[in-house]
Amino acid sequence: MGAKNDRVPEGRQRDAETEILMTIEPVFLSQNEAKRFLADTIAREADLSGVPLSESEKRLLLYSVDDPASQEGVPDEDSDDNDLEFEDRMRHLSERAYNRAKEHPEKQKKIIAAIRELDRGDHYISIMTATTLKRAHQFRDLALYLLIAISFVVGMFFYWSRKY
Repeated sequence: MGAKNDRVPEGRQRDAETEILMTIEPVFLSQNEAKRFLADTIAREADLSGVPLSESEKRLLLYSVDDPASQEGVPDEDSDDNDLEFEDRMRHLSERAYNRAKEHPEKQKKIIAAIRELDRGDHYISIMTATTLKRAHQFRDLALYLLIAISFVVGMFFYWSRKY
């Protein structure tokens, strides 16, 4: 290991290590760590929008059926209408945070990794982040479908033009 470090200038070695770290998908040590990261990301986005989350909303983001400790401090009196409004707001904030992270690919990778990590459990926040990645790829998918349709039409045009 010492010989390798002697051959590579120190500044160049750090650049190579940084590049390698940038390509590795972030890994969370636990689902709780991933959940905390997403909840903090959504809370930061709410702060940026000028309407910060209340403490009970922050606790709701951390709620999990699998974790009885996460149920502490979560109000029971919320109605279904309030739940839908809350979920829509969190979904919107999650999508905005993901789109804002496009400027920082490492943060976007971390958001993707957190969402995928939470898909392995039963977490309330997963309901609100489920569409984040789907909507992010909506335009790409639409463009792909249009390209396929146009290719089909052009192919049919050439087929029919040669036949007649």
